[in-house]
Amino acid sequence: MAKFKLTPYIIRIRQKRSTEFLILDDLDITNESSSGDSGIDLFDVLKNFFETNDKIIDEDLKKTLYINDDQIEYEERSIFGTIRSGEYGYNADFLNINTLDRVQDARTEDDSEDYPFVFFLNIPRNKNYGILILQTFKTIRIKTILEKALIEHIGGVSDYDLTIKFNPLISSDLLEKLENASKVIDVEFVRHDVPRDPFERYHNTQNEDGMNREELTERRIFTPKRNKNINVDGLKSFLRTIQNRDIEYFEILGENYDEIKIQVDINGSRTTLTMGTFNKIRESLPLPTDFPLDKGFPRYTNLITLMRRYIFTEIIPKLEGER
Repeated sequence: MAKFKLTPYIIRIRQKRSTEFLILDDLDITNESSSGDSGIDLFDVLKNFFETNDKIIDEDLKKTLYINDDQIEYEERSIFGTIRSGEYGYNADFLNINTLDRVQDARTEDDSEDYPFVFFLNIPRNKNYGILILQTFKTIRIKTILEKALIEHIGGVSDYDLTIKFNPLISSDLLEKLENASKVIDVEFVRHDVPRDPFERYHNTQNEDGMNREELTERRIFTPKRNKNINVDGLKSFLRTIQNRDIEYFEILGENYDEIKIQVDINGSRTTLTMGTFNKIRESLPLPTDFPLDKGFPRYTNLITLMRRYIFTEIIPKLEGER
């Protein structure tokens, strides 16, 4: 089942120029330039998104998203179902494994796969978070294209300057690996889209956060002096604090970082633990090796049952118990 994973995210809503997360079922925002109603329920916004969108083509990502409302279910404060997605932009020949016949140019640059991706989301009452579990297939994920589409949709149904984020939940696997680390060799903080000039941050509104950015990447690497080590126990304690509290792990030292790379020594072997946009130690939930399949993909009904169990018996109780 290694090619299929379930990845949990925490859903957040905030105004673009604010760091405060809003209560999701009562987005009560005052805006002097708007006469819109307060008390927007994110659940209703999401339901409207799935009911009114069918085909989404993202030319930047070279990805497609196909939503069939007949394959989306609504239950209490939960929305779940199947979204189909794929990538386009490259040509491929096909080979039939039984006849060994080769079909040249069977796939053109305008063709996209239509893989099924099962999801389950829940928006609790009177909370500033929601929970989302997305199924992934090999390296293909729908998180980014779905998040972008929802940001655009929210901008279209609300006069308020709102943005939605899917923040990954910190993995217990990461902490288990660190438990076996004898020392931390270095820590690297990576941030993409660096501001061209720090003084322009508050004087330019070209981007959603008001910053004028170029295609630059900032990397800050912290390496201990010779024969010295970064405090492993301190790092473990820091990561546990992040896991147990309502803190986004990539908000470090007053700067927003996209990735954190920690190089550790485990039994004499160097291992890099990457947290962030492309998370190598991803907070994936286990899928049994004998999980039933339909046409090579996890069976929908069994997957929904498993996702439901993870959200309501493991994730939400843990979040509520630790706050």
